[in-house]
Amino acid sequence: MSVGLGLLHKILTERIPLTDLVEKGVDGDSFIDNERVVYDYVSNHVSSYSGVLPQLATVAQDTGVTFQSFPDEPLDYWIQRVEQRRRASMMMHAVREITALVTEGHIDEAMSQMQNGVVQIQARGGGSSLVKFTDSVPRVIAEHDRVQRLSGRNGVPFGIPYLDEISDGAQAGDTVAIVGRPSLGKSYILAAMALAAFLFGATPLVATYEMNYIQWTRRLLALMAHVSASLIRLGKVGHFGRLRLLEHSRVLEDMSNQLYLMQGTIKSTVEDLILICQEVRPSALYVDGAYLLRTSLKQGARWERVADTAEALKLLAMEMNIPVISTYQFNRKGAGELANIGSSDAVGQLASIVISLDNDEDQADLRTFSPRQYKTLELIKGREGERGKVKMLYDLLTMNITQTEVISGYIKDEEE
Repeated sequence: MSVGLGLLHKILTERIPLTDLVEKGVDGDSFIDNERVVYDYVSNHVSSYSGVLPQLATVAQDTGVTFQSFPDEPLDYWIQRVEQRRRASMMMHAVREITALVTEGHIDEAMSQMQNGVVQIQARGGGSSLVKFTDSVPRVIAEHDRVQRLSGRNGVPFGIPYLDEISDGAQAGDTVAIVGRPSLGKSYILAAMALAAFLFGATPLVATYEMNYIQWTRRLLALMAHVSASLIRLGKVGHFGRLRLLEHSRVLEDMSNQLYLMQGTIKSTVEDLILICQEVRPSALYVDGAYLLRTSLKQGARWERVADTAEALKLLAMEMNIPVISTYQFNRKGAGELANIGSSDAVGQLASIVISLDNDEDQADLRTFSPRQYKTLELIKGREGERGKVKMLYDLLTMNITQTEVISGYIKDEEE
């Protein structure tokens, strides 16, 4: 099976812009033999006809290349295999050149060739990239025009109007940190965000390390039906409340997308999470208790594990081109500052967006529990330096978690 033709077949049948390949490092040199013929033809067609891809039948007719039947795999599947082949070819070529130099006694030159080969192969493996500013400007403008033509949200919605307006939703490659002191309601906010994405039509994956999947299912269903999660747990939902639960259960059966739940353990690693993501291909990943995760490669102090995990989640977001939204805890110094995120500075440094959760000032000194509470949700780090604070209603009797007012910040105005 020709992996190059499989990749080209994918972009032609699903009308994926050729620029998506270029942004992932795939160019003409990634293809061989008749694959290169097809790639050059498609590239010329796009350049000649205002970015429009040719039809598959047109390509076959004009190039004489016959496309076989290919498995319906994701775009990244084909890109990964084309790049693996390219790196393997580079390695074989380098080995032949180094062998020839060693045979002729040119040891220093062979060493230099070996070092250059390693750098080039690592670069193909997703390392640092170098682009010209003048080359990247047209892509930025093209992306602006694409987003401007879209109807609705470009990213995966948070379900909180202020955040969605200021950020345009969670974007592919984002890592978002929701931070607060223990028992402030971070998991509820995360559940509301995952549910908003699901109802929007996305496919969320929730990885939970603080609660089991039954607790998460109960909370998600409670948020959908506006029925108390506590009453569901205690078996005390009234007649009409139970009818609402059944009604929303039937709604779930009719939905074309899925919401996945992964229950982790204290031994769970980021590598386990990556495997699950590769299997279900979510639109967005939600990690409840990311500070409990670890990597399988390092065993160190708590701050080292948290830093390593934050880096791994950032790489996961970028490699899989999805947003990753995670919960963390503030240390005892309290909310509102990046430096106060518990265990590691890496969380605040790596995150595209950091959201702080705290009790509303009017309720900060309440010593009795009330099912109707107010919280403040503060954007303390935005992609472009945005800041803002909103007031959130937490009504755990009707399971209503909504924004009630913008305390500070600004809403983007439409510009000419």
